[in-house]
Amino acid sequence: MPIFGNLKLTGCPDKQLEPDPGVLGSRKNNRPSCQIASGNGPKKSQTFMKTISYLFCACIWVVGLSACQGEQQHAQSEISRQEAVVENGGDPETVNTLVQQYLAYTTNYPEDSEANPRYLYRAAALQYRLNNYDAARNNLEKAIREYYDNENTPNSVLLLEDIYQDKLKDRMASSIIMQAAAESFPELANHQEKVASIQNSGLAPVAQRLDAVARAMYPDTTGRIDLRRANDFITGASVYALISPDGDQVPELLYKAAETARTVQAFTKTIELYDWLIDHYPDFEKVPQAMFLKGFTLDNDLRRLEEARAIYEDFLATYPQDDFADDARFLLDNLGKTDEEIIQSFDGTQAEQ
Repeated sequence: MPIFGNLKLTGCPDKQLEPDPGVLGSRKNNRPSCQIASGNGPKKSQTFMKTISYLFCACIWVVGLSACQGEQQHAQSEISRQEAVVENGGDPETVNTLVQQYLAYTTNYPEDSEANPRYLYRAAALQYRLNNYDAARNNLEKAIREYYDNENTPNSVLLLEDIYQDKLKDRMASSIIMQAAAESFPELANHQEKVASIQNSGLAPVAQRLDAVARAMYPDTTGRIDLRRANDFITGASVYALISPDGDQVPELLYKAAETARTVQAFTKTIELYDWLIDHYPDFEKVPQAMFLKGFTLDNDLRRLEEARAIYEDFLATYPQDDFADDARFLLDNLGKTDEEIIQSFDGTQAEQ
């Protein structure tokens, strides 16, 4: 498969610096004077010196910004140089060096919404070539989630589907990706046979398919959660939210996926899903519960107590009248205590009364 496709890396966009009107003035006659007059000398001298200080700070800021832009352009040049080496037949070590350069750039310059989606896609394509499919999937998902409106997103979606279908052998996730792509990127149906075929496959809508999986997670025979179906639900809900973030059912699916992840003790995934819901769907009615449960998971399951403290405090500041507010206060007051210590504190309170 081609490593880079037809993608072209653009350089760092030029940025024009505009003077702050509060410092340099925006009107014709509002210019700092370089003349120190007598009479009101001390006052004018102070004004002049203050203006010079502002100008000096502005110059330092411009120089610093120019240096940062220079470093960014240098990083892009190094990447281009390494790309040429890889295109001429680099060995795995050389390829991995390029992958690390891509990832370092996206970490150091997250605001570059033009280059980063392409770099993440190229890193994933190289990792695919190195049979590192989990890493490739993670970078594609990051490219799609963080730079969804970029023109390269459809390419990332198609490569992600290929990984789920052919490499990870997850046919349900693969078909959900194609259904979501048909919804969110209808132009792909004219160019991709897979997208066009999924539209004529007769599959139920994604939300209905996931609801059926959720109902099958607890078989009547055992009453215990079916781990395979739980994983299908978590993955399916995640890829659907990734490809069709504006879907009406997405917030509810993410909430249920987080609950499911916590039930099967996939706590890192649980936090990731709660964060996704809280950050991207702040108006969803269950966000307060999600924030509280995130804090509780950090506290009770992961024992990351200082992070839990921050979440409880944020929850109480944001939702002081929520049904879980009293629970959050209790957990915050007893953060880090053992059950025995909590019981002893009750006994001590009763003795004082």
